[in-house]
Amino acid sequence: MSGLNNTKRAESFVVLLTGAQCDLQTYIAYLVGNPDDAQDILQDTNLVLWREASRYDAKRPFLAWAKTVAYYQVLTFFKKRSRDRLVFDQDMVLLLAEADSGHHTGMQERLLLLDACFKKLTQMQRAVMKWRYYRDWPVRRIAKKFECSEASISMLLTRTRRALAECIERSLADKREAGA
Repeated sequence: MSGLNNTKRAESFVVLLTGAQCDLQTYIAYLVGNPDDAQDILQDTNLVLWREASRYDAKRPFLAWAKTVAYYQVLTFFKKRSRDRLVFDQDMVLLLAEADSGHHTGMQERLLLLDACFKKLTQMQRAVMKWRYYRDWPVRRIAKKFECSEASISMLLTRTRRALAECIERSLADKREAGA
């Protein structure tokens, strides 16, 4: 019976861990300022989280616990790199971590709203946004693909970003009104 419980617990942990990857990657990149270093630290963080899985209290928020582990992995990273000239000290990392501490709860809601708002865009808007942000294409390349001027693609991106921001803010306001 305990083997079955251990399997279910491990599966639940894997679901939590994989679900937190985007938030952890963003958090670590925010603290270290370099996406490549953040990816390495994320892998180290995942190893520590997996090793310490039995210590996780399922009654507490997983992401907060995982971010604490990530924070210490970032400190370890900076300690190893302390010979480099441009390295944040421990106090700076702590300040950045404290500044981030209140953001992750609202961020998940905003990401869900972004997904819903993205679906409301026109097919052209979605396509251009995907080419620009998912595939990281420059405006010039997108303009060539869609046989448009760079100025028109830039304007489309600007208007689309504005429309997404307004949609998210409107949705948040609607939720606040509904809850009040």
